[in-house]
Amino acid sequence: MSLRTAILPLLERFFRKGGILGYHGVVEQDVPSPEMHVSLATLSAQLEYLRDRYDVISLRDLVRRRIDGRSLDGCVAITFDDAYAGIEQLAAPLLARLDLPATVFVTVNAAMIGASFWWDRLELARRNGPETCWPGALAQLGLEVMPPSPAALSVTREHILTRHAGRLDAQQMNVAEPPNGLLRSMDFEALGRLARDDRFEFGSHTLTHPALPFLSSGEQHREMVHARRCLEERLPRIVPVVAYPFGLYDRTTLREAASAGFHAGVTMQARALTRGDLALALPRVGVSEDWSSSAIAFRLNAGMSPLFRAKGGTHPRLPSPVSN
Repeated sequence: MSLRTAILPLLERFFRKGGILGYHGVVEQDVPSPEMHVSLATLSAQLEYLRDRYDVISLRDLVRRRIDGRSLDGCVAITFDDAYAGIEQLAAPLLARLDLPATVFVTVNAAMIGASFWWDRLELARRNGPETCWPGALAQLGLEVMPPSPAALSVTREHILTRHAGRLDAQQMNVAEPPNGLLRSMDFEALGRLARDDRFEFGSHTLTHPALPFLSSGEQHREMVHARRCLEERLPRIVPVVAYPFGLYDRTTLREAASAGFHAGVTMQARALTRGDLALALPRVGVSEDWSSSAIAFRLNAGMSPLFRAKGGTHPRLPSPVSN
């Protein structure tokens, strides 16, 4: 038994627990980016654990309770970012079997065509084409060649966030598409099928998935308000919640989110909800393939929040420009 597992019952006895979980893609097996996506087997084990230990409620209900000042002790909401196709094909049947609600945050422009995302293409180039595709991708981005290591991937990601505001078109990084069709956004036809299950609600993940703090206030507003309007025209059960791409926001982002009509916003800070959290900057625990169920519970315990705040700060770190 690990130390974490041993002390978890004490933490849950004396401290509040609860929060929001953030998932991304779901695949059958052979997870291409274990720090981001999960396999169906892992998702099943994690969700069964949550069902048995927490009151899993919709994000809409959680936000309403938060705004009304009601207790969130023991409450957990499940969210999925980027509307990956694996949510419909793999996660939805599992959620139906367990009778659990979830919120899907949709990047509108990706959903228009069922597009893939640059971070998955970049990871594919790093893993499968270290001598050809990876150097080619770096050259297209104007970066010097680096070994295809996780550290180099992090540097490349920060370059894309700071120099391109997190947005790339096919010409800026012309690398192969992920061969697994589950790692593409659902198009609106697929989202419409998913919407037939009233366990699912939908939220805005902006139009183009930019790093919002690197845009002007007007651009941030347009990214959020136009995405929300488009979703309201196409799908039912739209929640007035925005998921900030890459978990990044600043004061301007919060102001423009409120101006766009959102009641809440969610980021990625891997800790439990606390009373001091702003409704427009609620933390989420980003779950990955290598997280055990006890690791999730540890993060969802309010007694550990001071430690995670001290370690990660009270605000997601904005990336710095990469010098080349």
